[in-house]
Parts: sequence; C-alpha cells; structure tokens
Amino acid sequence: MTPAVPEDDRGADPGEGRAAPATGTPAGESGDPGSSLTRTYAFAQRAARALVRGVQTNWRRSLHLRVISTTLVLSLVVMVGLGYVLVSQVRGGLLEAKISTAVNDHRAGLNLALTELRENEVGDRNRLLYNITSELHSRSGDTGLYGVVIRPSVNGENGWATDENSSPQRLEESVPERLVNEVRRSESTEQQYHTYTSIERDGTTEPALVVGAQLTYAYELYYVFPLQHEQEILDLVQRTVALVGGLLVVLLGLIAFVITRQVVSPVRSAARSAERLAAGDLAERMTVQGEDDLARLAVSFNDMAGTLQEKIQELEELSKLQRQFVSDVSHELRTPLTTIKMAGDLLFDDREEFEPTQRRSVELLQSQVERFEELLGDLLEISRHDAGAPPSAPSRRTSATP
Repeated sequence: MTPAVPEDDRGADPGEGRAAPATGTPAGESGDPGSSLTRTYAFAQRAARALVRGVQTNWRRSLHLRVISTTLVLSLVVMVGLGYVLVSQVRGGLLEAKISTAVNDHRAGLNLALTELRENEVGDRNRLLYNITSELHSRSGDTGLYGVVIRPSVNGENGWATDENSSPQRLEESVPERLVNEVRRSESTEQQYHTYTSIERDGTTEPALVVGAQLTYAYELYYVFPLQHEQEILDLVQRTVALVGGLLVVLLGLIAFVITRQVVSPVRSAARSAERLAAGDLAERMTVQGEDDLARLAVSFNDMAGTLQEKIQELEELSKLQRQFVSDVSHELRTPLTTIKMAGDLLFDDREEFEPTQRRSVELLQSQVERFEELLGDLLEISRHDAGAPPSAPSRRTSATP
C-alpha cells in the first residue's frame, strides 16, 4: 500500500522535498580506468617515439656507435652460424657413433638369441624367451646400457621386456609402431632397422634409439638405447659454444671500441679544430702524433691553417694600405679643391659680365667642381668608416644646372 500524503504537503512541489544530489567529480574528470589507461598508453607511445628518435640521431651522428654496433651484429651472426654448424657436427658424430655401437650390439644379441632358440626348440617357450631376454639384458652391464624387448609377430604369443630403470610395459610401448611395421615387412633376420623415440625412466622423459629386426617368424627383437648420456654431452657442448660465443662477441665489441676510438678521436679533434678555425681562431692547430695517415692529416690541416692565416694577414695589410691611401688622397685633395672652388665661385658670380662662350665655360667649370667636391666627400666618408669614426652630417649642395 502507498501511504497517504498529508494535506499540507499535497500542493507542494515534489522536488522540494528531495535531497540535493551530492557534489562529486565534475563530468569528464571521473576516475575512469579507461582514461588512465589511455593516458598511460599515450605516455608510453611518446616515450617510445622519443627513444627511437634519440637512437636514430645518435646513429646518424656517431661513427663510433655505427662501427661498434655493426661489429657486434656481424660477430653475433657469425658466432650463431658457427655454433649451429659445430653443434650439428657434434650431434651428428654422437648419433653416428651411437647407431654404429647399437647396431653391433643388436647384431650380437640377435645371433645369441637365434642360437638359443635353435638349441632349445623343445621345451617351455615362455621360459626360454624370458631367459634369453634376461641374458641379453645382463650383457648391457650394471649401468643398464639398453633395454631388451621381444615382441610377438603373431597372435597368441607372449612378449618379454627388461630394463633396470623402466617398467616392461612402458619399455614395450616406447617402440614406435612405424619401426614395428618395417620390421614385420622384412623377410630375413639380416635386415636391421633403427629409429628415434622417447622413454620414461625414473619419472622423466628421455630420448632413445631403438634398433629392431626379425628374430623368428613369430618374434621380433628390439634394443632400446637411452640417449641421455649423448644428450648431456650435447647440452654441455651447446652451453660451452654459447658461453665462448658470447665472450668472443663481447671481446670483439671491446676490440672494435678500442680500434674505432683510435681512429675516431683524431677525426673528432680535427672537426673541433676546423670549427674553431671557421669561428675565426686562425691560430688553431692540430696536435701531430706519430707518422701514420692521421698524423699526415694533422700536418696537412696545420699547413692549410697556416697558409690561410698568412693569406688573411696579407689581405688585412693590403686593406690597411688601401684605407690609408684613400684617407691620404682625400685629405690632400681637399685644400687645392677648396682653392679651386673659391675661384670658381667668383667666376660663377660674375658670369653675366662674360661673353656667352666664356659664360658657358664658367658654368661647366662650376658643375664639375661641385661634382668633384661630392666625390671627395664620399672618399672622406669612406675613410671615416674604415677608421671607425661616426659618419659626418650630410650637407646639402646646390649644383649649378648648365
């Protein structure tokens, strides 16, 4: 049921009695995990871009870095290739030796089993097979060099398997079916087959080599050789190759660092000397050490700097002479020019009393004197500029128009 509303409150606004919403984080600034994840991703992206740009810049500018990096990469590639070839050769040699020994042991056991079967054709066949299996396994020694499995080729017969470190059932199951099919398709006991498999011994899985052949029309003889010893040798070789390869790569990197430093340091010194020389330090010279190509570079640089300094000094001396000549000429010409100007002004003021031909000559003389005065003023301004004095105030000249 809905409770009744008091009469005093019936006309009131429904919103007046409600609590104001709690003030919280403004819209767009809420602690959204997605936004923080986006900011983190953007920061990581900017940091990655800055790192890439820094690496690219150092790669372009540093010959030392390029040489060392290239040496390390090529050394690593060569060591990986050589290590792969070496490990492959060792693996192949170990397996070939193991296969040869396994085939010989299997052949000897096969001959012994055939002899026992021929000599004991009458009797308990299961007891005989058990004795043969035990005898063959005992020949492997106390270390359990191999396990022996006799599997029936026909139904109704029992098989036998013996091994020190594995159950007979697991040992029999470790014989691959593809090898069993090949053995059963063979037509004589002279044909031996081998393949690789894995066996469980002491709770661990180990690689193994299986050699098999027909024992009789009803049975097959298999030898299971664990390859744990060979695997340990191969692991030792791999660790040794990796360790030696890593040390060689580091050593080659150090050698490249030392050799490159011997080459790059004089080049950097030459670059700094060239920068100071370009900045105006004409007395800058490189230090000459030894008699090698870098020493010849330093000698050639010093000769170039000396020649450049001499030429610049000669140009400076010539410039001084030119400035002195201009200053002397401008000052020496000013006095006679002043005299000529005064005489010309007198003649120009009285030009109306002359004949037309003489008047024209006076006007031409006045214009050329004024022009010569302007040229002399320019020379004086040039000499003041060369001497470092402030320029004089420009004077207004009124030239006579002929």
